[in-house]
Amino acid sequence: MTPDFIRAAQYISRKYKGIDGGQKPIAHYMFSELLPDELWKRKGKLDHQGLSYRGLRYYIADILRLIEIKKNFLDQIGIDIKELISHIHDVVENKINLSGMFYGVLACAIWHNSFSEIIQSKGYELTKPSSGRAKGARR
Repeated sequence: MTPDFIRAAQYISRKYKGIDGGQKPIAHYMFSELLPDELWKRKGKLDHQGLSYRGLRYYIADILRLIEIKKNFLDQIGIDIKELISHIHDVVENKINLSGMFYGVLACAIWHNSFSEIIQSKGYELTKPSSGRAKGARR
């Protein structure tokens, strides 16, 4: 980074402080030669958060079904299922923002569901030993 870039970044940061999209002039300055104009000027751009909300609304039935299937596992790792479901509905109804914790919980549920299917397809089942950690046990 050159001193000119740093000064420009500081200026832009002050000018756009608190304004959504304030990072765009910096991104354009840094990447304009690497990315085509079509990308910068495209209509219907949507940020990551917007994509997350759109996906949550579209797949809510699947997500709730997965939570129901994995409720015992989620309970074992300390997730309050009623609170999680309430959180999801509040997000879908635009009452609150989606928490970062939701992504972790969803990733755990998806991983456990996929892992369980693989283990069971090999003739094993997941059991919970007295130590509280899951292990594979031959059927």
